[in-house]
Amino acid sequence: LVSKVKQHFFSPPQPQTMARVTLYLLLTSASAFVAPSQQRSASSLNAYVPDGLDAGTWANMQKAKKTKAANNKLKYPKGAPQVVGVGQYLEELAKKQTFFKDGNGNTKVSGTGHKWAKVKFGEFTKEAYDEWRKNG
Repeated sequence: LVSKVKQHFFSPPQPQTMARVTLYLLLTSASAFVAPSQQRSASSLNAYVPDGLDAGTWANMQKAKKTKAANNKLKYPKGAPQVVGVGQYLEELAKKQTFFKDGNGNTKVSGTGHKWAKVKFGEFTKEAYDEWRKNG
């Protein structure tokens, strides 16, 4: 029995067995070089569309982003018409200031006429500011 086992392990492989093993190895390794199947159908323009989105949704998202950027540019226009000199600013400020007398007869400022130099979020009015403060 021991001699048969030794003979089996140390005997040269059969030509048919070697051919089968070689064929198996060639077929399994060849599948690694096959291009993966396409999940999407090719569009006429082959435009980029992120995974998980269809072309219509992606187009709407891009259009909304461009519109938002254009509206933001309109909110902060460039150029000289927005620039007010110090003299003109102080004159307008003096016209807009309002005063009142408190209970002791002292003069107090009720409205300064101050303008904000830069508005970060939308239109800056007292109502908009109060709404912003209320919402936190």
